[in-house]
Amino acid sequence: MLGRLMKHEFKATSRIFFPLYLVLVCISVINRFTLHLSMDEGLIQIITNFFTSVQIILSIAILVITVLFMIIRFYKNLLSSEGYLMFTLPVKTHELILSKLLMTLFWFFTSLMAVLISLFIVFGTMDNISLFIEVISTTFEALNASFGGNWVLLCIEFTILALLSLTFNILLVYIAIAVGQLFTKQKLVASFVSYAVFYMAIQLFLLIVLATSGYFIFQDTYLISTLPQVAFPIVILTVFIGCIVSYGATYHILDKKLNLD
Repeated sequence: MLGRLMKHEFKATSRIFFPLYLVLVCISVINRFTLHLSMDEGLIQIITNFFTSVQIILSIAILVITVLFMIIRFYKNLLSSEGYLMFTLPVKTHELILSKLLMTLFWFFTSLMAVLISLFIVFGTMDNISLFIEVISTTFEALNASFGGNWVLLCIEFTILALLSLTFNILLVYIAIAVGQLFTKQKLVASFVSYAVFYMAIQLFLLIVLATSGYFIFQDTYLISTLPQVAFPIVILTVFIGCIVSYGATYHILDKKLNLD
């Protein structure tokens, strides 16, 4: 049933995202030609500046809209009047939450790929590709000099941490919305306040942890080289636990304390 929910979610949301991607690609193609024109003044320059600005704004907007739109769908589908229908379906609460979470992650990374492809369309010349490869190579060499053979482990851990952090931030919004619906009045306000409280509490906790661990780690060059074996695994574990707690709390509220009135 999870697959069916995700398929339905994909159909409902693709009608929003695919046209945005198409517009972004079209603007990128236009910029591909206008940026390589030799005319630096007049109408061509105005057109170039306009479409360049549009592409930058649209690229940022797509990434922001992706997350915001999927969060709004979570609230609208599960905790508004539509929730009466969703929670009468023969599906588990876990499947409802997971379908929203997985599709949010899917569309975010799809949007990110769309933005990167649009940049490649505009700047994808042989010289730029060679420069990009050179930068990547230099970065890997610097990581190897700092962390030795552990730089591969560091890259893997960084990727895992980035994915977990994104997941945790989405789940943090979910739990804030779930807590907000426990109130009889001003549910949206309660959700915003809940998120602000959760966010500030987590930031304070992380600040204390990073300040404490950072003081000891960066006092010693050897300890810096142990980041892949010590610091990153601890941070990954902490964020993972945060994901589990946030998901569990969201599930408990939606499954046991649902209030759609």
